[in-house]
Amino acid sequence: MRYYIYKESKQTGIVRYWNRREGMWSKWFSNDCYYDTERGVNRIYKKLTKNMGLNDVIGWQAMERVTA
Repeated sequence: MRYYIYKESKQTGIVRYWNRREGMWSKWFSNDCYYDTERGVNRIYKKLTKNMGLNDVIGWQAMERVTA
C-alpha cells in the first residue's frame, strides 16, 4: 500500500497534496507525494495538523499499488 496526505480548503474546495521531498503543499500529485508506510504518513500528518488553519481539512488516504 502507498499513502498520501491531502489538504482541502472549505472555502474554495481546492485540494493540495503534501510533497514530502520539498516539504510543502503542491497543486500536482506526483511520486514525491507518496509514503510507503502507514507509520511514516502518520508521523508527518500529526506534525501538519498542529499548524492547520480553521478553514482547512487535512487527511490521509491509502492507495493500492497496481501490479501487472
